[in-house]
Amino acid sequence: MTDKTVLSMKYIPVAYLLLALPSLTGCVSPNGSEGPRPVTRIDWIDLHVMPTAVNLDDVPGPDGLRAQVFLYQLARPEPVTVDGTLEMLLYEGNIPAASLDKHEPFHVWRFGATELRGMLIRKLGLWGYSMELRWGRRAPTAGAVTLEARYSRPGGETIHSVPSAIPLGTR
Repeated sequence: MTDKTVLSMKYIPVAYLLLALPSLTGCVSPNGSEGPRPVTRIDWIDLHVMPTAVNLDDVPGPDGLRAQVFLYQLARPEPVTVDGTLEMLLYEGNIPAASLDKHEPFHVWRFGATELRGMLIRKLGLWGYSMELRWGRRAPTAGAVTLEARYSRPGGETIHSVPSAIPLGTR
């Protein structure tokens, strides 16, 4: 084998990865018409949030968070889409999960089934929801915030994610 042959063989996996990348990240139509049939019952919420607040507008400074939520039924190996209400609860400070019920949320964002369809994503072949959580003019004053996802199924049962603490920097 020549050096040129070895070099080209070395990059074949990279070429396959680049070809497969669009199918791994997936695409969804803006109206959320793709994806699996929504369910009402879930057993687990997996919350992913960027590790810091982000600037989501043209005004300098952080004004929100970016989060992704994946919901699961224990009987299924992949995340499911839902037909209930998903709430994102933001608390000021780094609050342990056991103490969250003793605190009032600083902000609550509520997303019904129709809104969630517009947030549907497919990441590495898995269905979930991606959202920007803007707090607007009422910004947290603490050095950290805690974010929790809560799913309410039609009929009243609620499931909570493990909360995530996000530092906001020095204030």
